[in-house]
Formats: sequence, structure tokens, C-alpha cells
Amino acid sequence: MPIKKGMIHNIYDGMVKVVFSDTKEAVSFLQSYLPNSVVKKVDWDTLTLKNVTYIDDKLKHTQSDLLYLAQLKESDKLIFIYILFEHQSKPKKWSRFSLLKYMCRIWDESFKEFKDQDKLKPILPLVFYQGKTGWNYSKEFSDLVEETDLGTDFIPKFEHFLEDQSKIKIEDIKGELKARVAQLLLLATARDQLLELIEIVADLITQIPETGGIDYIQVFLNYINDKHEYALVLEFIRLVTIHSPELGERMRSATEEFILMGETKNKVEIIENMLKKGFGWDIISEIANITQEKFNELKQRMKEITSLKVQLGMA
Repeated sequence: MPIKKGMIHNIYDGMVKVVFSDTKEAVSFLQSYLPNSVVKKVDWDTLTLKNVTYIDDKLKHTQSDLLYLAQLKESDKLIFIYILFEHQSKPKKWSRFSLLKYMCRIWDESFKEFKDQDKLKPILPLVFYQGKTGWNYSKEFSDLVEETDLGTDFIPKFEHFLEDQSKIKIEDIKGELKARVAQLLLLATARDQLLELIEIVADLITQIPETGGIDYIQVFLNYINDKHEYALVLEFIRLVTIHSPELGERMRSATEEFILMGETKNKVEIIENMLKKGFGWDIISEIANITQEKFNELKQRMKEITSLKVQLGMA
């Protein structure tokens, strides 16, 4: 299912959502990290991505989310599966509180699709974490609530599932090909280990087949370009070139395009601000060393490059 415009908050959120909009990748990921007691009861052929996001605005730089709907085996009952990706170096005590808010939003919106429901559908919440320190907080929401002599009957009680990859071995990363690449790239950023993981990722990326649809190579390269220094990006491309000269050259051109876009965007924004403040082209040309005609060409180039991101669901 294509990702809707406005669903993506930033570059890593974009990679997560584009990769796991592929239900084959999502199924492999969920089957790998949910308990077997849950996995065996879900009819995975019915898994459907819901094009929604519930992250608080102030947390969009540290969290990503995905919501799926699936049917249970041997029944017509539906469940939601909600994945909360925590993009931070340390676990957060209040993640459970965020989860409760997001789950309530899911239930609230469920009445739009299931207008006649007489009960809420269960939500299976999975927290995915790759920080530098291990997850050391309880998974039970009620543990956040202060104890009193009033008892706990009125306090919400639920546990979330947890995939803590803070100390995971590379060989233990599971899933289909694109899901493993995405996890490795997120892990490389979380641990500052792209140099250590670069050869493994380069090898896996060359195995991704071209489908004529989403350009996953471009999606992964955009993430690498955004999150890592240029020297590491060049080393990554060098290793890819060893496995596939054609793909390596394609990635090199894409990286140059990425850098060009950044430089162009900055220049366009500066000039547009000058125009808003009433500067004439005689002054702008002298300060920015650019003519009005060249400026219009730059803006057109920006539109062309941005159109690629739109096609990938990243703008």
C-alpha cells in the first residue's frame, strides 16, 4: 500500500514506513519479534497496513509508528497490531504512557471504520528499540501509577511487547531482505557503527531486486546520506561497487544529486527570504552571485528532485 502524503515526519520515519508498507516485509518482521503464542493465532494473509500515524507532534523526531489490522485464525475476530519505533539512545520511562495515548486514539478512530462495533478490538502493542543502553523499565503500564491504599482496580493494566536490540548480534537480526537492511541501518545510526556494518549492508543491498515500483535502493541511500558523513557514504558506495559496479555508479550519481539538492534548497530559501524583505534583483545578484533567470532554473530543479521523493512517499 502506498504511503499517504503527510504520513512521514522525517528521513528515518520515511524509511521505516516505506519498507514496512510492504506487507511481506511486515509479516516477516512481526513473526520474528512477537511471541510464538501470538504468531500462531494470527492469519497473516489478512494483514493490512492502516495509513495513519498517532505520534505526538513533540515526539515525531524520536518516534515512528505503524498500525496494522489482521484477522485471527479460526474466527472472524479482528485485531490491531501497533508498532512503536523508539529512535533514541536510552529507553524512556514514559513510553508506556505514550502507548496508552496512542492506543486510545486508535480505538477512538476505529468507530469511523467499524461504526456498529459493540466492543473495542484488541491492540497488540510492540515497542521496537535499538538504543545504546538496554531497556530497563517495566513493560506493565500500571507500574507507572503511584500505589495507594485504594487498590488498583480502577487503573488501566496492559503490557506491551518489546524488541530490545541494544545488545543484539548482527546475525540475530531477522526478517525479509529489506526489513534486515532497514534494521541494520537504524542500528548503525543508533550505535554509530556504520563503518563496522557497512560491508554487510552493502552486500544485502545489492541483493534487492528491482520491481519497477518503489526504488528501495534510493530510500536506503537517502537515509545513509542524511545520517552519516560523506566519507562513510563514499566508502559504502565503494563496497557496493565491488559487488555491483552498475549499482555503485547509480548510487554515486544519486549521492551527488542529494548534495546538490541540499545546496540548492539552502540557496533558494536565502533568496526567497531576501525577496520577502523587499530586496531587489540588483542587490540579490550582487550578494548571492545569481541572476533572476538562474534562480528560476534552481527552483525548477528543486521541483524535479522533490518529485522523486513524492513518488517514494517521502514528501
